[in-house]
Amino acid sequence: MPAAVSISKEEFAARLERVRQALGRRGLDGLVVLGAYPEQEGDVTYLCGFRQAYPKVLGSGGAGCQALVLGREGLATLVSPTGYQNPELANLDGVRLGPELAAELATALRDKGLANAKVGVAGWRLTPVELWRAVEKALPKAAFEAADELLQGLRGVKSPAEIALLGKAAQVGAAAAQAGLAVARPGTSEAQVEEIMRQAAAEAGAEVVARVGVQSGAALRLRGWPPVTGRALADGDLVQVEIAGWAGGYAFSVARVQAVGAASPEQAEHLAHLAEAVEWMRQSLQPERPMGFVMTVHREQRIMPAAHGIGLDIFEHPWILPGPGPKKQAVPLGGVLCVEPVMTNTRFGSVASKRTVLVEAAGPRFIDE
Repeated sequence: MPAAVSISKEEFAARLERVRQALGRRGLDGLVVLGAYPEQEGDVTYLCGFRQAYPKVLGSGGAGCQALVLGREGLATLVSPTGYQNPELANLDGVRLGPELAAELATALRDKGLANAKVGVAGWRLTPVELWRAVEKALPKAAFEAADELLQGLRGVKSPAEIALLGKAAQVGAAAAQAGLAVARPGTSEAQVEEIMRQAAAEAGAEVVARVGVQSGAALRLRGWPPVTGRALADGDLVQVEIAGWAGGYAFSVARVQAVGAASPEQAEHLAHLAEAVEWMRQSLQPERPMGFVMTVHREQRIMPAAHGIGLDIFEHPWILPGPGPKKQAVPLGGVLCVEPVMTNTRFGSVASKRTVLVEAAGPRFIDE
């Protein structure tokens, strides 16, 4: 069995140094990095290995939120009202575990000499307004400004260790989806398919399964993650399975679709066209090329393409969405993205596939096989 892959202390230290350099270029004295459990803590995790232990919803005093405070020199301070999972953390000179995040964050900023400084904030959107107002009230002489791009660019380029971990995570999600499709026979219920997928994900190494979706019928609806029902699959249905979660600390997001029983010629053509759309999206993710997608209509089918980064969080920068948009995103060399074409027509409704792509110098390739 190959040795387990993990992020080394040296890699964490290099990340912190790159952030310090970025602060200098921006003329900032320090940085507050904010996160929220369970799916938007990646900025904090990226710098120190932190994972929240509890809760799954925002609670009193900022429970469910966390913050990292760092200056232009030295290590960082973690603020986490509800503790953390990791037995070992990196890049930290202290952890503040008080019950009120705003008060502890203000104290951490004072301790770093940032009470009268110019401080960047990454993840501002994740913090409740009243909580942040309490921080500003406690530190009236500090000047805060948004600085999400400092971490977005760094996190968008994955290291060799991250690529290995993401490949393993993607394969965990793919194994769970395949297990669901393997039991998707006439008479099997959607709920039974979901149960098999969760079991397969756990056996393959998933640490957290955030969501599982199963829907079936002659035509499928575009409705995000529909609730799983006890509906029994019937011969001739389409069945779509989706699963998202984490394995090895890194995220996976997978969707697959097939016919129940033997596919009709029309179903086979429709699903083959979806596979063509996935392959087209893979090929389009060329390194360092600004990307934008547009909704297309081809062979009486509407194709809505989209892609997003995936890593410590299920959804990360860059986002490549259909439509004109204010700015096209460049696909970074070493980026890992989830491509998600959705194809719709009047007969089969909306079917989707989600695949994980690594963008290399030699070209983009799937890493979920």
